[in-house]
Amino acid sequence: LMDDYFLEFYDASAIRLSHTQQTIFQELKKRFPTIVSRDGIAQLMWSARWRDQYSDWAIDQMIYAMRKELQKLKSPWILKTKRNKGYFLVKK
Repeated sequence: LMDDYFLEFYDASAIRLSHTQQTIFQELKKRFPTIVSRDGIAQLMWSARWRDQYSDWAIDQMIYAMRKELQKLKSPWILKTKRNKGYFLVKK
């Protein structure tokens, strides 16, 4: 029971992520198992300036870096892409 609580509210995977990556990761976990759109990711990355700052390249790089870090940390989460929809987490 304690392990379930611990994994629900604390995830060691988030510790080594950058602040922006942590924000995105926490939103993906909160919305698990639903999809977060690219626009949703952009809003998390750039806040109110997201329309002016929007960059597909920057989003792709952020997702790539997050996947790499989650894999390196042996996280129980896998970051998946739903083509033309967005991103979501699945548990291993």
